[in-house]
Amino acid sequence: SKFERLQSAYDREVSKNGSLSARIYEVCAERDGLKGQVRDYERVRRAIGPEQADRILEAAYQQEQVEKERKWGARSKMRVGAR
Repeated sequence: SKFERLQSAYDREVSKNGSLSARIYEVCAERDGLKGQVRDYERVRRAIGPEQADRILEAAYQQEQVEKERKWGARSKMRVGAR
């Protein structure tokens, strides 16, 4: 019947709403954790100075790039060796 179809559609929407509410809660908790990390980063940056913080970050970015290229090179060699 039409009522049963409407009831079924309503129940699905209520279920979706519950899922979205749970996801919003998770996202808010993640956001709060990230805000804490930002505050910690800002504290460290103030403590060591922005120039030194920038140098440290740049060195970390460069190291990550070297690692990424090394891993990519190793994968390429494995692919070539497998042929």
